Amino acid sequence: MAVSVTQEPISSSLTFGDQPLIYTMTSNTGGWNDAYRFVVTVKESTALTQIAKFYISRNPNNVAHFDLGQITKSRVEVDTNQYGYNAFLQESIDQWFMKSETNVEKYTVEFAEYNGVSEGSTDVTKTIFLCDGKKAALDGYEYRTSMADFYGTAISKKYWMTDREPVDNKITVYCNNNTMGVMAFINRSSVSDVTKFEFTLVGSASPQPLVTETIDISAGNGSQAPAATTQAGFVSYLVGAPWNIETTNQYLSDNPTWAYYEFKPLDASNNQRGNILRFEKQCVSYKNPQCQVFWANTVGGWDSLEFNGLRKTTVSKQQKTYRKNLGSYGAAVYSYEDYDPEVIPFQNESQYSYVCTGIFNKTELDLLQYCFRSKKVYIRELKKGSTTIYRYIPIIVSTNGFQVITDPASKIYTATLQFTSSQTIR
Repeated sequence: MAVSVTQEPISSSLTFGDQPLIYTMTSNTGGWNDAYRFVVTVKESTALTQIAKFYISRNPNNVAHFDLGQITKSRVEVDTNQYGYNAFLQESIDQWFMKSETNVEKYTVEFAEYNGVSEGSTDVTKTIFLCDGKKAALDGYEYRTSMADFYGTAISKKYWMTDREPVDNKITVYCNNNTMGVMAFINRSSVSDVTKFEFTLVGSASPQPLVTETIDISAGNGSQAPAATTQAGFVSYLVGAPWNIETTNQYLSDNPTWAYYEFKPLDASNNQRGNILRFEKQCVSYKNPQCQVFWANTVGGWDSLEFNGLRKTTVSKQQKTYRKNLGSYGAAVYSYEDYDPEVIPFQNESQYSYVCTGIFNKTELDLLQYCFRSKKVYIRELKKGSTTIYRYIPIIVSTNGFQVITDPASKIYTATLQFTSSQTIR
């Protein structure tokens, strides 16, 4: 009597937790009976904490399918805070990398069987590492369970965990000196050959590099070595936006005419092993205060866009009331004052609403759709009375669509969205 697993997710080394993760079981047991069950036990983390156990009937083909994704889809989540600190991840400073704390989890799935009388010992054990992220159903099951495009093994691999689409093996982020953010990547030598990045800063006057630097992926730079076995570092974040790297060095302020800079993923022999990540300076005039919107993307990382106008428009209110009888029925003489309330609120909550307008190119406009689909969205704005200190407000996209104004001559698009704060005010 023994259970065998005939189907399992493709990328067990690391894949998305919010998707079908199917294990198909069969058994060489003879004489099936109605009481027979496949037994599946799910354990979490290296501590092997049991979180679920299932007894599953066989189907007419004498097999059973178990979907681990139904359990894990809400248990792994892209990091919001910096590793080891209660500080917003996008505001990471003073180092090139930040490793994950909540974005990777290990799951152990044990398979056994119950013959109607007793439960047998474990026949098969499968291990899988999961991170936040989800692929669309239209991509098909086999593609969805594979993360090979994010493994740093060839120039053609996307590598960076972003919904931005590459052009000629290059991913471009349009930015300014104040743009903030991180970019996630897989940092595990068993699936990726990348051990370092080549940083190149180029000025607007000449194609010759102003600065070049080799950045090792290491604990000294804020992550961990790719060969390390600590699961928290299997996903790491490049602290690479202009605002962030200015705290690590002064490359940009020392070269104010910079036009763009790039991070090229390299292996130990200096071969390129993934798409280049480029930050290209783009200056746009704006009337209202500028803001940046961050959201958890579909592939286990963060994306963001700059909006050229932030306008706090309205305060909406939700209120629940109860009706109070006028006067005092316990007094010797019944009376009430003309200013006594009859309808009294017992819950009174208000929320800010924001209208953001952005000027985007086609690539950025395509990226904006993922903001609508995200369950975790933040807006960055200056704290009241400050010109340097920011706050990060969790928001809900309150419009079901967005208005786009197209300029055929310049091929730019103006999009307007409305957001509502997910925090209440009084």
